[in-house]
Amino acid sequence: METRQRVDFAKQRARLDQALERMRSNPDRAVRGGPSASVRVLHDRECEARTGEHTFTIDEPIARGGSGKGPSAMDYFVAGAAGCLTSQLTQYAALLDVPFTDLEVEAEMAWDNRQKWGIADLGCLTMGFVFRVSLASDAPHDRVIELLQRAEEGCYASDAMRNAIPMRAELTVNGEPIYSQGVNGEVPDFPSR
Repeated sequence: METRQRVDFAKQRARLDQALERMRSNPDRAVRGGPSASVRVLHDRECEARTGEHTFTIDEPIARGGSGKGPSAMDYFVAGAAGCLTSQLTQYAALLDVPFTDLEVEAEMAWDNRQKWGIADLGCLTMGFVFRVSLASDAPHDRVIELLQRAEEGCYASDAMRNAIPMRAELTVNGEPIYSQGVNGEVPDFPSR
């Protein structure tokens, strides 16, 4: 097996140890956070997205009414889910002492558009989501399996897909809030930014 290590596991472990110590010393204090993004239409289906200090293009292929200037929103969603699991794998590898030299996570999502357009009652749009994880490691297989299980349990994207989390859509027209619809319970207050 190649010996080039792509992740500084000692650095990751030190960061984790600090975070875990903070949480253990204040076990009753919620540790909340999360990303946010804003997206605005530029032209047709081409949009500009902002998250943190990053700006990127979201678009649809020409065949779906876009200009093909960037990945689609669902491309980013699938890549984001794969990125979240990849991040958790690197984090848990440091925590569980399961080093690897190469890691690739492929994600694939399937849906059926008949539900979306009212042609068939299928119950939901999305048919499934698959992660395919490939890594190079000398660790015993049972430890690598534990790594994947723990990382998947700790992945926020997997959690959001696995559970019926509270969600709300809010609509403002001409500066006036006119509509709000929630499902699966109340969304908790988000931390101040």
